[in-house]
Amino acid sequence: MGGGEGVVRVGALCAGYGGLELGLQLAGIDTDLVWVAETDKHASAVLDARFGVPNLGDLTEIADPPQVDAITAGFPCQPVSHAGRRAGIDDERWLIRDVVSVARRAGAQWLFLENVRGLLTANQGDAFGQVLDALAEGGFDAEWACIRADQSVGACHRRDRWFAVAHADGAGSEAWGDARRASQLEDGGEPVGHTPSVAYACGERHGGGQDGGEVGCVDGGAEGEASQRQRARQVPVDRGAASVADADSPGRGEQCGSVPVEQKLRSPERGGSQVGWGDYADAIARWEWASGRCAPAPVTDSKLSSRFVEWMMGLPDGWVTGAGLSRSQELKMLGNGVVPQQAAAAYGWLLEQIGEMDEG
Repeated sequence: MGGGEGVVRVGALCAGYGGLELGLQLAGIDTDLVWVAETDKHASAVLDARFGVPNLGDLTEIADPPQVDAITAGFPCQPVSHAGRRAGIDDERWLIRDVVSVARRAGAQWLFLENVRGLLTANQGDAFGQVLDALAEGGFDAEWACIRADQSVGACHRRDRWFAVAHADGAGSEAWGDARRASQLEDGGEPVGHTPSVAYACGERHGGGQDGGEVGCVDGGAEGEASQRQRARQVPVDRGAASVADADSPGRGEQCGSVPVEQKLRSPERGGSQVGWGDYADAIARWEWASGRCAPAPVTDSKLSSRFVEWMMGLPDGWVTGAGLSRSQELKMLGNGVVPQQAAAAYGWLLEQIGEMDEG
């Protein structure tokens, strides 16, 4: 890697509050964040306060980005989100080809992507097809998975998200070290089953369009042609426990069930929060244990506390709420963000799959 032995130079597109970048660190990857590209002024303020690196602004106008080894991109989810109009490829915020273009100009060998599960089904699957088409044309192979935050890392909400790791031809996975062992998905970790579902290459449809819990891959040839290497497997199944869904998940507002997680992280500093959580007590206690922090009060001045939402998202205390923003600005940013622990689990598992294929 170019940033020194074992150090991965990273450029962050559509960076938000930096959740994917925190996720890479939690996955055991030694990263050097070189630059970010973010247009939202409130998110930019958080990024400047927490990372202090150059902000390249609008990614569609980046002509000559500093060279990096990897690009992260939580490219805009509004075009494919269940919470929005789902205009998909017809939305002006549909930026996947711009993301790939910047990655190529920056010399990145790896792409770490994130979006909502609705990406798989928007525009009758055409949106997802365009994602894989863009990656293939850029010369990237990709592995992806849909993973829930409650099942993967014990979060107190569902947060069902699509993650992908794409790599250029010849980019070896050995550089990622401990990240390949950081995929701590529940029940021993590895997704099970072999049910083919959604996989596309170069816009050609190769599977059903159901919005299920899929894992798949696509190959990008050196000349942009996709040599289909389809593999679809399911991530850990919902064991029937209800969950607190986020705004993009069906069943919004249901109770999060009591599902134990491996106690690999430190316990909360205090003896648990003192709020009477009622039906949500098990879910809150589970995330308190997994995150190592007690839940702050959920309501302040009769309003939802942004500090509580920050805790739900697995962020360090004050990461967003200590940047001098208004409550509404904080909540909007947090609602669009990434759970770093979930990203770490997803990327660690995907890198492990890529490593196994390299070794095979």
